[in-house]
Amino acid sequence: MKDTSYAFAVGYIRSLETHLLNKTTYANFKESLSLEELSNKLQSIGYPVEHFDSLETLSLQLQRHFVDNCEYIRKACPSEAPFKWLWLKNDAANYKAVLKSVFSNSSWLDLISYPNSIDPNLMEKCIKSKNFDNMPDFFRQTSFDAFEIMSKTLNTKKTETYIDQSLYKIMLNLAHKDEFLLNRTKLEITLKNLNIALRYLMFNQDLKYLSETLIEGGLIDLDKIVKATEDGLKNVATLFERINVKNMQNIISKDPLFIEQISSDIINNFDETYKSSAFGFAPIVAYIKALKDEHTVLKSIAVSLLWNNTNNNI
Repeated sequence: MKDTSYAFAVGYIRSLETHLLNKTTYANFKESLSLEELSNKLQSIGYPVEHFDSLETLSLQLQRHFVDNCEYIRKACPSEAPFKWLWLKNDAANYKAVLKSVFSNSSWLDLISYPNSIDPNLMEKCIKSKNFDNMPDFFRQTSFDAFEIMSKTLNTKKTETYIDQSLYKIMLNLAHKDEFLLNRTKLEITLKNLNIALRYLMFNQDLKYLSETLIEGGLIDLDKIVKATEDGLKNVATLFERINVKNMQNIISKDPLFIEQISSDIINNFDETYKSSAFGFAPIVAYIKALKDEHTVLKSIAVSLLWNNTNNNI
């Protein structure tokens, strides 16, 4: 048993939250004229990065910062559950990348998500040997079945669908003892299912395959999602009201891709509801997600600087 407590872990996270960047700081970073200037600004506020002159260097430093922070928090937390739950998504994404890379004879090194609980090198070894005995118990059957689907069909979409369905089944099992993780997982499954339904309609895909791609365990029964999709966009949009999203049909008609932002906002609002809890997994998950989002924004600012400088030099 680890000699730690949720009170200590959450108190530690509260102290880390004071170092998260805010909108004013982001605005200042966006005014930078080069990566060098952005690098200097980050170092001037004590951000844990060294000088960088490329997006690759920045990404590697942010990755190290993220992994280190997660490891410190994991050591302070009395339970491994939230980390297994979080890392499982990375494990699934990594397995998709490694599996496709092996079958296409390409490299997966630049496609890996961190942190993770399964070594991608182990994944590659298992796939190439067609022996999955060394994979962790919780992921062994999933990795074997996904390999079988890929080898027999070479259908990456079908293979990824199976991995996603298995992923959320495992996540629900990990989450069953914690109200936040359980409800968060159910909400995430629901959003994914509704997004799948919308894409079927927007891209005129054959609805007879819809039920095969949906994920069990969400807040809305799958047969209701299938029926709503068969009846058209208006009915799918109505289902969003069950998770407190109004006027979805108008939103989609203006910008179909805006659904990704809607989903992100719903998850963020859900996290905020639980975040003030003194104990439990919610503050831990919320902070790790906030730090990951922070790094995403920093990399997007760096990409914009590189893009602008490239255009100015043409």
